[in-house]
Amino acid sequence: MTDWETGTRVKHGVCQLDSEIFLGGRIVVRFFTSLPGDGDDGRMMGMHEIKDTQRALVRIGYDGRVHKTFRGPKAEERFANEVRVLRYLEERGCDFVPRVLEVDEESLYMVTSNCGSRVDHLGEARMAEIYQELEGFGVRHEDAFLRNITYRRSDGRFCVIDFEFATILDEVNDAEQGGKAGE
Repeated sequence: MTDWETGTRVKHGVCQLDSEIFLGGRIVVRFFTSLPGDGDDGRMMGMHEIKDTQRALVRIGYDGRVHKTFRGPKAEERFANEVRVLRYLEERGCDFVPRVLEVDEESLYMVTSNCGSRVDHLGEARMAEIYQELEGFGVRHEDAFLRNITYRRSDGRFCVIDFEFATILDEVNDAEQGGKAGE
């Protein structure tokens, strides 16, 4: 951490912590600088940690992009599914989900566009409407909870995030049709 009086920087893992921004007594943003020779590829610089669970580490970069590393049970499967579903939705012109900007299959790491801030309160009917709109683009979310809805101020739009468990409905329909044809 930074000693604000002396400006001293403290080494923190493979990075050097330059500064922290506090809000209400809590750290909300930490800014790091990579230390030479420590093998950091620059991914950790200027990141704000959003989620650190058994299944994923999610951080927001200083540029607003979302950095997600998958881990835990079935990480490869969940990673591949989220990338596939987001690309499918982009092909269909769905503008209220993140765009895939970068993918590293080896480290199960992806970078997406930012879809705004988490929503704390939303009526059940409105939430159902948002997920139903998503199904109009051919995807069922399969984790349709408030935690996966964000609000993008730039256009006043509710968005949907976190597609690791989502289902592409065309694939379900194709599988059902294939089963009926073979009967």
